[in-house]
Amino acid sequence: MLTLDHLRRALKKATACNSPGSPDLLSAQSLHRQRSSEWVQCLAHELKTLVGDDPNVRVLYRNNNENRDNFGLNELLYDVCICRTAEHPSARGGRALRYVTGAVWLVESEFARDSFQAVKDFNKLVIGRAENKLFIGPTLGPADEAGYLAALLPVAAAAAAEGASRVYVALVPHPGEWAPEMSDVTLRRYAPAGWDTL
Repeated sequence: MLTLDHLRRALKKATACNSPGSPDLLSAQSLHRQRSSEWVQCLAHELKTLVGDDPNVRVLYRNNNENRDNFGLNELLYDVCICRTAEHPSARGGRALRYVTGAVWLVESEFARDSFQAVKDFNKLVIGRAENKLFIGPTLGPADEAGYLAALLPVAAAAAAEGASRVYVALVPHPGEWAPEMSDVTLRRYAPAGWDTL
């Protein structure tokens, strides 16, 4: 099960992995984009630890080309998609075709601080079928956070597909606010009565 510790480890790694030697040489927008990419990569690796070392479980995200030979792409519709796969011979029998049998994790993140952008990305989790769905948004002040989470609640209900999926929301600092040590991460799980803090 996903815990706050998983998110904190991924965020800590993201603040350090592949960071430029002089972040001040990048524009703020370039730095945020790079940090967001690192966050997705580190989170994907952390989520993979939850499903073990099964060779038929694949992790797909934009900057991961490990599955390009099998799928012809890096990213499969979501910021992170961890899925179970199998193989079947091609029509002419010359090649094994890898296909998805089910999704374990679907992840979308949106660091814009407004609920319109958040709902737009969270909607992608509604149309996907997976055991677990995670939406990542920015940490906000208490008053803004309450409204933001309330706006996400009906989308989370739809994404839960009447209990078929576990739906989580994680709020992490915006990439522009990253520091080497951060603990300002929250994790909630959707329940019909509202958000349960984990």
